[in-house]
Amino acid sequence: MSYLDHLQSGIKQTKRRTLIYGLHGVGKTTWASEWPKPILLPTEDGFSHVDVTTGPILTSATNLIAAINQVSESEFQTVIVDSIDWTEQIIQEELDNTGFDQSWGKGQIEVAKRMRAILKALDSCRANGKHVILIGHAEAKTIDRPDGLSYQTYAVKLGKHCSRVVSEWCDEMLFCQRDYLVRSQDNGKVGVGIDKGTRSIYTVGTPSFEAKNRIPNLPERFDLSDVDSYLSFV
Repeated sequence: MSYLDHLQSGIKQTKRRTLIYGLHGVGKTTWASEWPKPILLPTEDGFSHVDVTTGPILTSATNLIAAINQVSESEFQTVIVDSIDWTEQIIQEELDNTGFDQSWGKGQIEVAKRMRAILKALDSCRANGKHVILIGHAEAKTIDRPDGLSYQTYAVKLGKHCSRVVSEWCDEMLFCQRDYLVRSQDNGKVGVGIDKGTRSIYTVGTPSFEAKNRIPNLPERFDLSDVDSYLSFV
């Protein structure tokens, strides 16, 4: 049969591969727990305050992949990995214990290769009709541009090779943070930051943070507490 016999057109509805990241305590895990029928696969502690189905903390990449494969065949509809940066730490610690030659950046490349194996396992969940959410922490990184300019931005807390692998894999990279007002002061003093009491998700990147999405007409900002509004586009 010819390849041309299988051509399709139009926007395809697919399950999402979503990375949500931000500073600690902003509400990332709570947001993910409100997706359809979720299960959380933890690689770190810090989820006991969230009402979500979960199991023991997974302390090896092998156990994480095994759990993913089991969940892939289950009736859960959303698979959450919390967190992706602690997953990288687990991979790194395992690599350190093997005596692997990590000189000249070979260690970082190997870590990214092993991370890719985890993402491949998560793809099987998506192929079986499940959403996948990765939760990550944010850190400030310096961007050095080819024209010699540099600036700081928030990015997911991963090594450069793992960061590239994960950011290319996910469909949406969402940055979330508390909303602040800066009140200026007289006499040229530094402004005072005031917490507005709300939290936002951003779907499009700016010089201040990395973000992206592959959903047509997705708004650039959502209230973190209003999960239903975001899911209406998913």
